[in-house]
Amino acid sequence: MEDLLETKITALKDMFNETTLNFLFLNAITSSTYLVFWLIERYKIFNQMAGRTIISRTMLIVLLVLITLPSAILASYLLNYAADGGLYFLLSMLGIAWLVPYYMIVFSISKTMQFFYLDKFGVDLKFNTFYLILFGLFYINYMINDLEMVEQKEIIKKMRNNN
Repeated sequence: MEDLLETKITALKDMFNETTLNFLFLNAITSSTYLVFWLIERYKIFNQMAGRTIISRTMLIVLLVLITLPSAILASYLLNYAADGGLYFLLSMLGIAWLVPYYMIVFSISKTMQFFYLDKFGVDLKFNTFYLILFGLFYINYMINDLEMVEQKEIIKKMRNNN
């Protein structure tokens, strides 16, 4: 797998072949838990690209718990019809808490991909910080699917600079 990553820029796309639209759809119908499953399928590859652990299993478990726990509490609340303002506060805090490990992962993956593709292919993969914050892993998936186009643009830039 390592050889394939280093010889073909579209290796990640070829390995997983998931459109961003499909990713969005699966995430929507699973109440964001698909984000974690997407990461579980790919975290070892991102760690391999970085040459170190940037995403641990523990981090993935924490993320999964923080994403699913508010849904479980809300379901329990709806079944009991107990009106409690503290519960709303807890749900809000849990709903926000998963964003910390999530964005740590998102920015770690983006930096890893930038350095990896610059080192192995000479492609300066630029992630838009605004899009990373707004779309997170969806934007990373989009960039994975767009790597071939990014490489073609880099080749054109290099050819223009040589003339």
